[in-house]
This record gives sequence, structure tokens and C-alpha cells, in this order.
Amino acid sequence: MIRLTTLAATAGLLLSSLPGCGPPAPAHTPEAESAAPAASSTTPTAEPSAAPAAEAPDKPEPPASSASPSESLARDLVKSGGRRIGYSTSKKRFVVPADMRTDGGRGLDLKFYDDEGAQREILRVCQPGECEDRLDEIARELIPKLAARLQSEGYEPINAAGWPSGRDELAVGSLGGKLHYEKGRLSLTVDGKKAPTSLRTTGGKSPRSDGLQAVYPVPAAKLLGAVVEGDKDFYVFKLP
Repeated sequence: MIRLTTLAATAGLLLSSLPGCGPPAPAHTPEAESAAPAASSTTPTAEPSAAPAAEAPDKPEPPASSASPSESLARDLVKSGGRRIGYSTSKKRFVVPADMRTDGGRGLDLKFYDDEGAQREILRVCQPGECEDRLDEIARELIPKLAARLQSEGYEPINAAGWPSGRDELAVGSLGGKLHYEKGRLSLTVDGKKAPTSLRTTGGKSPRSDGLQAVYPVPAAKLLGAVVEGDKDFYVFKLP
């Protein structure tokens, strides 16, 4: 009997020493969890990756750098058909776009005139027929070079005042009065004055057409450029 009791005790000791056979782990309770220290406070962690920066609110795109006055004038001369011309006080020259229309298509020249209305230079932009197909390509190369020249020679833009078709008078604010054109003769009536002042061309030549297309007042130089319908010449009138 004693021998059986001793064997049972020995077996119990052997079982208790085997892995997994010890006393059961304590049950997981909320109290035990709250008592355990937080893992983040005791265990070092890897450095976190940088969080993506918050997106900035939408902003309008910054405006494209504005063209210089010389670049803007060069573009108008090449691509805007006389909306503006150029005048240089130091050179005493006008630069005027002149279209050429032939059976072969459209061509374009830039013509330089002196204060007397005499043509001094022609700068060919495109041959007849080239403008339709290659003007954009030509302009990309020409405009920067032309702008540099206009700037170095002091050309300023002069806005056109389009002459209404079929009318003989045009009010021009920069001249402070009305222009009257009839049979090649141009006169200016200043606001508040009754008598018109006859304007004469500086070079002595007179327009040969009854219709004006546009005038270009240059009050600072007391000059008025004019383009006449059906006339290839450019006329310069002296202002009072």
C-alpha cells in the first residue's frame, strides 16, 4: 500500500514538470489589461514615415509673363493686319504692315517710312502663298528678332482709328476734334472751334482715292499717318 502511494506521488511530480502541464494561465480580465503597461511606452518602435503634406487649397495658375511692349507690337505687326503700327521719335520712322494679295495667295511686308512718307525699307515676312501655310512658323522665329529691333530703335505702338465706310467724318479723341476727308483732302476741326484746319501731307504727295481705311495719330510728333483704300502708299499729314 505504501509502495502504491509512493508511485502515485512520483508520477504527479513527473507530470507537473512536463511543458504545458502546469497550472492554467490566469483568465484574461479587463482589470488585468488596464494594469498592464502600454506596449508603446516600453517598446521602442521604428521611426514613422513622414506623413504626406496636406494639400494646399486650389489656387489660380499664376499669369503667364506678360509680353513687353516691343514684343506685343512685333506680334501685332506680323499677325494683326494693321491694328497697330509703330513710330520711332528718335528714328523719325513709321513701320507699317502691308498685305500683298495675288493669284498665288497672300504675302506680307513690313514697310518703313520716314516723316515725309517716303518708303525707306521693306522687311519681307512671307512671300505670296506662304502666309496661309507658314505664317505661324515664320512668326515664331521673326517676332523675337523684330521685337529686339523695335526696342533698340525706340518704336512705340500707335493705335489705328478705323475710318467708317461711306462716311466723310471721324471723331478722334486724341486729337480733340473731328477729321473730315473729301476728295483726297483732309481737315481737322478742333472741339470748340468753328473753322477747320486743312492738313497737308509732309512729303507733298496727296492721296489718290476718295476713301480712307484708317488713320494713326501721333500727337507728340504732330503727325498723322493714313492708309487710303486702293492705294499702296502710306501718307503722313502734319498736325497743327
